[in-house]
Amino acid sequence: MRNNIEACGCTSEPLGDVARLAALVKSSGALLLDAGGLRYDEDPLPADKLPQVRKKAEFLENTWGALGAVTMLQPEDLRGQPDGGELHERRRLASNVGGLPPGSLVPEVLRTVSGVKLGILGVADPEASWPLGVQVSEPLAAARAA
Repeated sequence: MRNNIEACGCTSEPLGDVARLAALVKSSGALLLDAGGLRYDEDPLPADKLPQVRKKAEFLENTWGALGAVTMLQPEDLRGQPDGGELHERRRLASNVGGLPPGSLVPEVLRTVSGVKLGILGVADPEASWPLGVQVSEPLAAARAA
């Protein structure tokens, strides 16, 4: 999503917007898996736009939560507050990340979809541009441990 809640602007069969995605997830009983980067775009956040961008981020976060989404963590999610304060109690999926507030991460998730139990884990890229204080360990070892 990259914090984009608008339609894509396509002229043939546009597939954008949150309402369409939410209706699809609800009607199908599907599990929404998000690879992260939900809160903010990759571009730097201009100070004058930060309040509006944070409101969009909270809207998306709350909507994904209501849909029961499993959402990974990416560095973009920490652009608003590099210490991870915005993610407190959001429970992002990451098996190899440390240095964020308690309650903001889970190493793995177990869900049942259509009677099938799914074990889901997420590993973050240690080479990505993480804020100072965030520790990202070797992914393969974290995946094996999870």
